[in-house]
Amino acid sequence: MRSPVADDVVAHIPELTRYALSLTRDRAAADDLLQETLARALSKLHLYEPSAPLLAWLFTIMRHLFIDARRQIQKRPESLFLEETHVQGSGDQMAHLVLQDLRHAISRLPPLQRTVLIAVVAHGWSYEQTSQRLGIAMGTVRSRLYRARMSLLQMLDPPSDARSGSRTDAAGDASF
Repeated sequence: MRSPVADDVVAHIPELTRYALSLTRDRAAADDLLQETLARALSKLHLYEPSAPLLAWLFTIMRHLFIDARRQIQKRPESLFLEETHVQGSGDQMAHLVLQDLRHAISRLPPLQRTVLIAVVAHGWSYEQTSQRLGIAMGTVRSRLYRARMSLLQMLDPPSDARSGSRTDAAGDASF
């Protein structure tokens, strides 16, 4: 059975969403922040003082989570992986170009997604280690990693009609 306060928390999701967007200026990051805020608020509901405004308490939780996430990003030298990684050996120009494209695409990811991607892929951390070290929920790790991978896929392998500037006629022959 849910408490009446939990129902009130759910009722404030639209305001929390707008506030998350104003803080992050990124839809995916705002969704992550909202998820973390709701999880924290519901797990800490016993600390809520009923005489205080619920929305102000929720905004405070969200602001603190946002600030903590920013501090974690600033502390972590995530660009270390991107700067030190280079193709060894054969001097294969194609591999160098692919890696260059990958570096560029990773740098274009939102910071919260980029941090989780590098933690899991480059550092080899498990989801649990990433969750503990970054101080975020396991579901948030999975969500950010999924979004990062999908964004990279879109950037590095766009749909074929977006890739080529050529059009095909009814017979399927490319016309230039």
